[in-house]
Amino acid sequence: QLWEGGMRAQGFVWGAGISPAVKGAPNSGLMHAADWLPTLVAAAAAAATTATSAGSCGTLPSSQNARLLDTIERDTDGFNQWEMLSCGAASRRTEILHNIDPVIGEASLRVGDMKLLVGVPAAPWGAESAPGDGERHSVLVK
Repeated sequence: QLWEGGMRAQGFVWGAGISPAVKGAPNSGLMHAADWLPTLVAAAAAAATTATSAGSCGTLPSSQNARLLDTIERDTDGFNQWEMLSCGAASRRTEILHNIDPVIGEASLRVGDMKLLVGVPAAPWGAESAPGDGERHSVLVK
């Protein structure tokens, strides 16, 4: 799917580590499924740190947990988004790859507020496009 249908999902995060300032507040930061592993590991590390000290929003994990988080982020495509979810910080992710379909030659990549669509038919929504001649084009939309 080149478009964002099914990409914007409803969800919630609940727990003792969530700052009162963000409880019940909407969050429109970018997050990918690959971000859940490092985020949940960071949440567990924050919970362990908070249980042994007067931890608060943005509490740094122990050096051992920090090394584990660094390894996970290095070896996966995910980002630790715990501060975004628990404290309301900005998302660490700036891009989302929606799809690459080499069979029909379509692809879609969102970076910030811009989206590159490759291999789409002429754009009917008023963006710069060629006449509807059946050809596929690349389009940059905001």
